[in-house]
Amino acid sequence: MQQSTRLHYVDWLRVTAFALLILYHSSVGFFPDLDWLISSPERSAGLSLAMMFPRVWRLALLFFVSGMGTWFAFRSESGLAFLRGRFVRLFVPLIFAMCVIIVPQVWYERIYEGDFSGSLFEFWLVHYFTEGRYPTGNFSWAHMWFVAYLLVMTFICYPVFLLVTSERMRPFMAGFERVLDSQRALFSQQERQINAMGNVAQSLVTLYKAMGGGWQQARSRPLVDDATRGTMAERSDWHDLLAAPLPPPDAAPPQITPEREER
Repeated sequence: MQQSTRLHYVDWLRVTAFALLILYHSSVGFFPDLDWLISSPERSAGLSLAMMFPRVWRLALLFFVSGMGTWFAFRSESGLAFLRGRFVRLFVPLIFAMCVIIVPQVWYERIYEGDFSGSLFEFWLVHYFTEGRYPTGNFSWAHMWFVAYLLVMTFICYPVFLLVTSERMRPFMAGFERVLDSQRALFSQQERQINAMGNVAQSLVTLYKAMGGGWQQARSRPLVDDATRGTMAERSDWHDLLAAPLPPPDAAPPQITPEREER
């Protein structure tokens, strides 16, 4: 059994993944292209478009974070202790959620659809366990399907965990780690190259501005367009400033006279 330290970035990654999960499912009821368990009459195409981005990778992120936790647990426990720990941490919450926590969700859904009109207590004791599986029945794991899948995959992949940690796989894993280290170093260098190219471009823009670049072409165009000039004239008395032409490119800067200073 290996001694491990707490990886706080993994905790924050897990918190972020589940916060995104809650945000996504809270907004699904407003999607115009999806009929949810309970849908709002007020639909938002913009919200659906915004949530299309996390929709692509949110489940992959959840399985990735859960896989990290499973691997860390496997490194700290061995043999049947690992399987027993996974069973207690996954199966017990799954059964409790299916028998207690999910009941109000299905009860409210049935009331919302007009299929049931009794109390939650009556629905729980009489109808929830006896009328078959959801969606034709009532008994459901709802969003706890993720925990059920994770439990099954953990037991199926347990021989793989034993294989990759065995002595005969050490040369292969060492080579795999070298490949990962090389790719990480390559990515770091590519990131530095992109930053350097961005700095070069920014420096060229700064140099161009410092040498007066871009001003000569602007002198051939009016200072403001006709619509803006008309709006400014309606709001304030600008005298002849709006109609005054720009100075020629080779004109010297205006000199401030004492009369202008007094004025």
